[in-house]
Amino acid sequence: MKDKVWNCIKRIPLILGMLFTSFLFSLQCSNNIWYYGDSGTDSGVFKYIALEMSKGNMPYLDSFDHKGPVLYLLNLLGMKISYWRGIWVVEFFAILLTFILIYKIGRLYSSAFLSFITMLACGAGLVKYFEGGNLTEEYALPFLVLSIYIFADYFNNKKISIFRLILCGFSCGVVFLLRANMVGLWAVMCVGVLISCIREKEIRKMWSYLLWFVVGVLILFIPVILWLALGDALPAFFESYFGFNFMYSSATFSDKVNAFVYFLNDPLILFAVFLNLFFVFKDKDYFDRLHLVYMIVSLLFVSMSGRTFMHYGMTLIPMIIYPMAKLMKLCDRELADKGGTILIGLAYIAITFIMPVWLNLSSSAVSQYVGRNESHMSGETAALVDYIQKNTREDEKITVCGNWDSLYVLSDRLSASRYSYQSTICEVDKKKEDEYFHELEESKPELILLYDEYFAYDRMSQFIEDNHYENVLTSGITKVYKKND
Repeated sequence: MKDKVWNCIKRIPLILGMLFTSFLFSLQCSNNIWYYGDSGTDSGVFKYIALEMSKGNMPYLDSFDHKGPVLYLLNLLGMKISYWRGIWVVEFFAILLTFILIYKIGRLYSSAFLSFITMLACGAGLVKYFEGGNLTEEYALPFLVLSIYIFADYFNNKKISIFRLILCGFSCGVVFLLRANMVGLWAVMCVGVLISCIREKEIRKMWSYLLWFVVGVLILFIPVILWLALGDALPAFFESYFGFNFMYSSATFSDKVNAFVYFLNDPLILFAVFLNLFFVFKDKDYFDRLHLVYMIVSLLFVSMSGRTFMHYGMTLIPMIIYPMAKLMKLCDRELADKGGTILIGLAYIAITFIMPVWLNLSSSAVSQYVGRNESHMSGETAALVDYIQKNTREDEKITVCGNWDSLYVLSDRLSASRYSYQSTICEVDKKKEDEYFHELEESKPELILLYDEYFAYDRMSQFIEDNHYENVLTSGITKVYKKND
């Protein structure tokens, strides 16, 4: 009994450390407990679709976007917790779970201390890709890391259970319904399990694994598909999530190669790939080879659109955990014989790569706490939101030309068109520009906010003139036009 109590007491610093680091990291979220201001561009879109859903509308059908439905459900959950900052609560738990699971992978190979160092190193690597959070990649992280833990424990320790198989399948389903091109992990590892079972002549086990994995996928898929079908949004979902995304990812081969090199050219990613190669030749372990294939596939998947948005790289962080954990295992072995040398090496890594990032996060946290009672919304945004709320009723619709969906959410107003934002969408599919203007002709929005002169500016100017809108406000680079009744 005393041993159990003592073990629980020993875990308290670890638990507090994980809670503190997760909270510190979560303060990077564009709207957190101490920071109220403009959210990121993509985050604004996801919050806006949650706003539509909160008023009884359906994603894809009533508001266009091409991400997976799980993302909008998570934003709706955040909105129910607290209208603007609630999504931070969801993000905090996603980050906390990710950090706990990184630590758990570390514990498969090394001590608690070195596993915590692994967690800090991966967290430091994640910072540059985070970009304000509330992105598909962020919510995929705990499910990717959980599945890596399950696969690593299976291949190295032969630990598996029905519950783990269902969890692994469920995780795959979640990530697929966040963004389909993030499922490279399961594409590689499931084939690896299949080959392993065939080689070891465990065909019955293989079919059992497949059954429970599919059960896990269906636990999420069935209710989500039923919800979309009952809301008449299923055809729109297929058109947006598969049709549009296929067009969106149709980049040139040169663009894909450039994106591949761009994401590979990160010291931490290159170091992890080198480590994995080292262990492939050193240990000649099946999982090492399989993990190396997973790393290559992940880089290919993240580069397939040919775009180099920094947050795409967030899904590369899970693939560095296993090589880092094995490095710590090597350090654990060497500590007994060459303790001083190894400690100096670890200290150098920590001081050079890990501590500066966490010190910057700590400094930022202090600044945010000091200004916690201030609004960090830009003057332009505040003026626009104030005008919208004072000059329109809640049931009157507006349109923001370009991509600034945060204005809808901050003012609690809905878009007059299914296309709440148009930039990128209309570049990929020109037909959607015609649909947008057709919907504006039918709905005649109460206000038009024009800040992006690069989106159909001449056509929008003509619409404003033909329908007798007048310029009632100019704030920063944004012009507001009101319907002249």
